[in-house]
Amino acid sequence: APKDWDMAAPEAVLLAAGGAFSHADGRPLSYNDGDIRQAGCLIASHGPSHGELCAKAAAAMAAIDPGFAV
Repeated sequence: APKDWDMAAPEAVLLAAGGAFSHADGRPLSYNDGDIRQAGCLIASHGPSHGELCAKAAAAMAAIDPGFAV
């Protein structure tokens, strides 16, 4: 799984450019919380359709692996 330092800078650049970055269920990434791993399905987008993209990614992952947890 990617670690905090692998995700923090790209997320900052993406957000500054108007994009969005989250877990597939829409939860924002959490940094400096004791666990440095960013596990699960992470979604980066240009922003406006981020919610729709997250929903489609979560559904696709669940179809591939019924035990998938975002």
